[in-house]
Amino acid sequence: MEKTKIRISDVAQAAGVSNATVSRVVNNRSVVNSETYRKVVNAMNALGYSYSHALSPEPAAGKEPVRDLILLCLPTISNPFYNEITIGAQNAAQRFGYKILISTGPLDNDGLVRLIGSIKHDHVAGIIILTSLTPAVLEKLCAVTQVVQCCEYCEGYSVPYVSIDDYQSTKGALQYLLSRGRKQIAFINGPINYKYARHRKKAYLDFIVENQLPVREDWIIQLSDVDFSMAVSAVTHLLSKQDLPTAVFASSDVFASAVIKVAQRYKIPVPKELMVVGFDNIDVSSMCEPSITTVSQPKKQLGYMACELLIERLTDPSVRPKQILLDTELVIRESTMD
Repeated sequence: MEKTKIRISDVAQAAGVSNATVSRVVNNRSVVNSETYRKVVNAMNALGYSYSHALSPEPAAGKEPVRDLILLCLPTISNPFYNEITIGAQNAAQRFGYKILISTGPLDNDGLVRLIGSIKHDHVAGIIILTSLTPAVLEKLCAVTQVVQCCEYCEGYSVPYVSIDDYQSTKGALQYLLSRGRKQIAFINGPINYKYARHRKKAYLDFIVENQLPVREDWIIQLSDVDFSMAVSAVTHLLSKQDLPTAVFASSDVFASAVIKVAQRYKIPVPKELMVVGFDNIDVSSMCEPSITTVSQPKKQLGYMACELLIERLTDPSVRPKQILLDTELVIRESTMD
């Protein structure tokens, strides 16, 4: 008589665990406690279950795996804004004996499942999130690990974060343009699902109304990504008209550099006829000709402090969540010095 084949589900039923737990034991993923491990092995032996992979050594009783990895979740690696933040986070992690892993991509349903799987399988100690999150996604992440938000954050939640005041920083830059006699100010913004884009747009609209400046819908450009080519196309449409703004405030230096490029193509003198202000103070802002006046974010400090906040909570999970806003600085350069 042919011997009945024993399945994983049979082992799971005998051990009183899930199929996934049996699979983790069989495939050398030592993320189960010692008691569960023994239950699975005993059930395998009792049923005569045959498996091709050697079992991993049984976890020492009461001993947790070393968790020295911090996951840094970036929206993309193509935006140079994140480079210095990453360096700051790495410096802090190294100081306290942790290692940084970088994860990119959207946290949609599939992305969230993969991220949570990585947190569990790779023994991640905690995560620093720089991408935009819905409250539902934030709650799911907080349920499986320690979370600190950096730059982006969900308002109204007691989750630690370090960021800047995008609203006041934007108003300060616009006030500077107004002090230079520029009243026709266009605005180029990034993806509206990001907190920074929402806050900067609100600051722009409030500033226009408060100072009784012209409201022009065609001077407000809303882009779906921080992309130079996309910005060039949009700015080309803006600057090809007869009725031009006298200044452009861009929520990214990438956008501001696109304005400089298109203005030069149309022979619009910057800053004499068109002043340009960017945001972030990335390398391109000083490399352009003319160089770009920009709102400088303390990028390395943002990354360093975010990592410090996370390690603080890893050391003492009961510590009160800190929510910190760092100062920005308007760096004056050639694009506004007429």
